[in-house]
Amino acid sequence: MLPLARIVHQTRSRVRLRIGEKRKDPEYFEELGNRLGTIAGITELRTSSSTGCVLLLHPEQPWSELEPELQALGLFEITAAPEPIKPALEPLLHGIAQVNQALATG
Repeated sequence: MLPLARIVHQTRSRVRLRIGEKRKDPEYFEELGNRLGTIAGITELRTSSSTGCVLLLHPEQPWSELEPELQALGLFEITAAPEPIKPALEPLLHGIAQVNQALATG
């Protein structure tokens, strides 16, 4: 199954995608940058494996024409759905649970 690329922000000539599943995967984002760089109509491209984001500037090509080309690369599936909400305290609660478990067994 392909990773989801969520549209984080979009204007007429610019789109920011977040591929959360591939965050911290520099090889994926390097390959992604190389492949996206071959698409006509993209005038500027920035990728960040640390944030999991891709920024595409496409001033001369409408999104409706660019999106199918991006999908055809087979590197991700584009969705406009927002990212699932992750409670801010979830990592803290997980850490507390681990401490509790360590204390109970130690």
